Amino acid sequence: MARTLTQRDLAALIWHSQETVAKVEKGERWPSQDLAVRADLALCTGGTLLELWPAVEAERLASDGRRKGGTATAAHPDWRPQ
Repeated sequence: MARTLTQRDLAALIWHSQETVAKVEKGERWPSQDLAVRADLALCTGGTLLELWPAVEAERLASDGRRKGGTATAAHPDWRPQ
């Protein structure tokens, strides 16, 4: 809102669909690392979204019912091999 961009405007700037932007904004879809990087640049956030991305990715993996303990990835900052 501070940048006065619509979802359509932001989508065009970050090369993602308006539908993707809307779903991420509403918490209906997990953002990709690429989306975080491009949104940081478009919104001039100084890397804040990319800094948050590992925690978001860890949350996504933790919420994935197909994954069990010991399958964390290096994307999570506290990842340690089991």
